[in-house]
Amino acid sequence: MKKSSHIYRVFVVFILSLVSVSTATCAGTTTVVVKPVDDTMIKNDNPSAQSGYSMDMAVRNAFGANGQNLNEIDSLIKFDLFSIPSSAVILSASLHLYYYNWSGTDPAGRNLSLYSIENTWTEEFVNWKTQPSYAIIPSGNAFVPSSKGHWMTWDVSNDVQDLIQQRAFYGWKIADESSWKQSNIPMTYFRTKEYNDYSPFLEITYLVAEENTAPIAGFSFSPPEPTTEDNIQLADSSYDPDGSIMEWRWNFGDGNSSTLQNPTHRYTQGGHFTISLQVTDDDGLTSSMTSVLTVPVMKSTPGFEFFILLCALTIGLLFMIKRKKLR
Repeated sequence: MKKSSHIYRVFVVFILSLVSVSTATCAGTTTVVVKPVDDTMIKNDNPSAQSGYSMDMAVRNAFGANGQNLNEIDSLIKFDLFSIPSSAVILSASLHLYYYNWSGTDPAGRNLSLYSIENTWTEEFVNWKTQPSYAIIPSGNAFVPSSKGHWMTWDVSNDVQDLIQQRAFYGWKIADESSWKQSNIPMTYFRTKEYNDYSPFLEITYLVAEENTAPIAGFSFSPPEPTTEDNIQLADSSYDPDGSIMEWRWNFGDGNSSTLQNPTHRYTQGGHFTISLQVTDDDGLTSSMTSVLTVPVMKSTPGFEFFILLCALTIGLLFMIKRKKLR
């Protein structure tokens, strides 16, 4: 099982020698494998040395014989993660360095700590004197394999989640903090991006939730100019671009309401009324529409009352004519 996993890692890194980022999408998740933009080592015993173009980087504990603490060597590594959306949810993220050699004493089983770097740096100019600041608490730890020729892996899921939200990618510092205090201090060697075939890489799997679009509320009513004598038919025309409408809330502006999709309503008094409709989609988003309606008390066409008035006027006129003839 370990052998097949090792072959897989070597294959992945070989592909990365041709491209800096590869992407695969499956079942809503995306996995990216990213090569570093900077990787180097800084040396306390040679604080002005710059190793930006070296094909290897090393990690060594500070304490040698007689308690001397000038022997520390740390490695720095940084990746460009701007291809990952800031809204992504990180499912997993792991840093992989190829452990290819050692010197001094075999470092097998030594605990190497990973610290998040807090400000910018470049491999061309960084050294022990100009090294960037880093977090006080380590982000993770990993143990040196029992033999060289294997990959070391650190879980950096939490760091990557924070980094993509902050949009600040400064990388990590790798240090050996297990005090040695004797001669032949163990030193662990890793390959850098300049070596190509065994370049470090960061493997990230993330999920980006699809953005939900709010529904669009809309309605019409009939007749277009209703009175207090009309039953008004309201017709919903709302729609949801990425789902379906689940709830309707009507307010007729006269103290009455409805939750039907296409209700009817009759106003008992004339006046100006604001009809509003709020719709809710299957993801809980809402949208509203309002319309002002003027309702007269009655229709303006002649009715029975007008006929009675006309009859009364006719009878009165005939009575006046008759009286004149009698005189």
